[in-house]
Amino acid sequence: AAGRGGAGVGQLKGRGQVVAWSPTLAGGGRVSAVDYGIGGAASLYLGLLGIVSEFGIGSAGVVMRTLTPSQLRQINTISIFFGVFGVALTGVLAHYIALFFHSPTVGPVVLALSSTFLIAAFRIVPWALLQRDMQFKRIAVFEGVQTLALAVLSIVLAMAGVRCLTP
Repeated sequence: AAGRGGAGVGQLKGRGQVVAWSPTLAGGGRVSAVDYGIGGAASLYLGLLGIVSEFGIGSAGVVMRTLTPSQLRQINTISIFFGVFGVALTGVLAHYIALFFHSPTVGPVVLALSSTFLIAAFRIVPWALLQRDMQFKRIAVFEGVQTLALAVLSIVLAMAGVRCLTP
């Protein structure tokens, strides 16, 4: 049973990767190399801050099996605070990030994408509880829906000609 469950989750993850790459394949000719570079620079910063902003809260939710509902609400509040802090910190640093990458366009892109910290902050504790309860198939389905929504939005925006603010 565990083998079939793992295989099912693996299939869902594999399909998710195909969907995740579809915007690149569909809109690749419509997005300039400069826009890809700006996205890469923004992703570097956001990835690093994302690791720090989670601050081990999800791991604590997985490991600590005896948390009361009150404690879970408190941990969730702390998680949301870190999400707000990540957005605020990015607002302060956006100009300096643009200077670091020698691209004035990176700052606004990083700032716009920093909203994902706040969105992610709301899901850290529920996600940790799903992991703790070993609801991996459910997590894989949620990740698949998220990946599909992002892919569709990316394709629609690329087809509509939405670009980074390149000169």
